[in-house]
Amino acid sequence: MRYTPARPAEQPFVQRASEWAQRAVARQRWELTDFLSPREQDLLAQTAHRHHAVVAFYGGTEAAERKRALVMPDDWQPEPVDFQVQALRVDGVAAQAVSHGSVLGSLLGTGLDRRVIGDVALTAQSVYVWVCASVVPHLLAFWRQVDRWTVSPVLADGPADWPGPLYEPKAIHVHALRADAVIAQACRWPRERARAAVESGLVSLNFAPFAKPDEPLVAGDILSVRGFGRIKVVEVVGVSKRNRQLVEIGILQSR
Repeated sequence: MRYTPARPAEQPFVQRASEWAQRAVARQRWELTDFLSPREQDLLAQTAHRHHAVVAFYGGTEAAERKRALVMPDDWQPEPVDFQVQALRVDGVAAQAVSHGSVLGSLLGTGLDRRVIGDVALTAQSVYVWVCASVVPHLLAFWRQVDRWTVSPVLADGPADWPGPLYEPKAIHVHALRADAVIAQACRWPRERARAAVESGLVSLNFAPFAKPDEPLVAGDILSVRGFGRIKVVEVVGVSKRNRQLVEIGILQSR
């Protein structure tokens, strides 16, 4: 578990996490969350630990990036079914034909909140999406289009061998671990372009809007850059002789 301080913008989530943990302990029952980003998972684990609660995560597969959490007063060893995650499959739409963004956009276009949608997997012949079980009837009724493709989702188990989002590893050097510097290095952009992208609302941090180009980053943060893809901060490896930080990142480009 990474113990990193919460940002001011993350305090509302930390407050909700505290309420989940306190209720779980006081009522001796678990609290089930919607899908959480990796950063939110870290913050929840830290917060639950402070309240003497236990957390388990599951997103449909072991490799899932976005996961639901069960906050418990003790380690009750929940089963996958307890997380109420369901996979849907769309056949006949190849990964070469659609993008992660277009699939997610089509799901949100049915009126769903991003928090009830987990990971999206694109395989050679099908598209899989993991969602909260409660929204399955809605999607079976209203999810009918991805880009130019007409789709008919069906219930599925999900591909057991799906490796999760495949980030391409890359090492970068930055003077400071801040958003615009990482974006510039990862995208090979001038710093001014990276700064403008953040200020224009084209970048999200941990799937939430932000507008500070100089926002300090920590391991586990994910930057989503519209038109480019995702940048994941893995770890700070060390400092060079020129006093620049060597940072390991992962890049998941959109198509």
